[in-house]
Amino acid sequence: MNLKNVLISVIVCLMIISCRKDSPKEPQITKSQSLELRMAGTGSAVGAGKLLLSSEFKKISSQKGVIAGDSSIDSSNDFRLIDSTATALSSRLFMESDPQIIISRLNECFFGQMKINVDNSKESLSDILPDKVYQSKQGNVIGAAMLMLLLGEKADIPIFCVKVRSHYFLRFDNGKVQQNIELLKQGAANTDSWYTTNYELSGIGSDTIKKLTSAEAAGVLRYAVGNAAAISGNKEMAVENFAYGLANYNDFRECQAQMDLIIDNAPDVEKMLSILMQLRISCQDLYSLDRCLAVLYLRQKNFKSAADNFLRALERSPDDFVLTRGAGIAYLNLHNFDSAKVYLSKAGTARPSDSLVNALIKECP
Repeated sequence: MNLKNVLISVIVCLMIISCRKDSPKEPQITKSQSLELRMAGTGSAVGAGKLLLSSEFKKISSQKGVIAGDSSIDSSNDFRLIDSTATALSSRLFMESDPQIIISRLNECFFGQMKINVDNSKESLSDILPDKVYQSKQGNVIGAAMLMLLLGEKADIPIFCVKVRSHYFLRFDNGKVQQNIELLKQGAANTDSWYTTNYELSGIGSDTIKKLTSAEAAGVLRYAVGNAAAISGNKEMAVENFAYGLANYNDFRECQAQMDLIIDNAPDVEKMLSILMQLRISCQDLYSLDRCLAVLYLRQKNFKSAADNFLRALERSPDDFVLTRGAGIAYLNLHNFDSAKVYLSKAGTARPSDSLVNALIKECP
């Protein structure tokens, strides 16, 4: 074989090798695309927060013994059983990409295998905490939603908690397909317009349909636990959970309202101040603590501290009427009449009919 023929043979061999190397491996691409389609929503825990739900829920659940008066209660086994159930569900969904099959098997696991009954009239702690819902087989909408979110997190199913006025449901969302899961109807796929009609949503502000992040979902659970603590008479535990709820879900209006109600009616101002100052250590950026501290300092007639905290709260919520009026009252009592006029006038402009503000403005020389 001459040199020319040798070179031709080498070139042909290289071309054959190159074609083989570049040819697609069909099974691998199919599997990759299938997994990508299922995981496009980055899991129920929303990306970087994937471990937040399981860890946060366990931490919240560990407090139930304190609220219930029995610190010996241990839920670790319940969480292991939830993880085991979710792992089994995940194996059934191995490489599954069809959203309808995924949702169907999730509902089958939740309502069929686990036999969870959802009753929104239930308000006890055992109806709220996901491990207790798993154990008792019943819970309210919040407790059931949190339990299903745990299943989704472990099984890598992209489901999210969705909030409307006084109600919560779940939504499958892989970035390409969205489908609602109504827990009060065995996982029925109600449309957004159904919620708009049945919950009289205005489409403005907090009345819209809002898909929650995993942190905000944890805030909702904190809010529910806070309500349960308040009902049981444990106001301190209620305030603590409301504070952590707001730390996770900053614009959670219902949570803020419940916290304000307890602060406004706290019989022991000194004790409540001490609790809030402890919370300040772990929730340094929570502006609602500034709001609560300001109200308590005002009740204590510590007007300087009240003014300082009202101003810090106003930095985050400059148009809040209660904060503006409070700052005006604090400055009026400090005899800083120029500042008092600024804040009271702003409050008066916001609510011209407020008789208290009008009376206070007249006290400024």
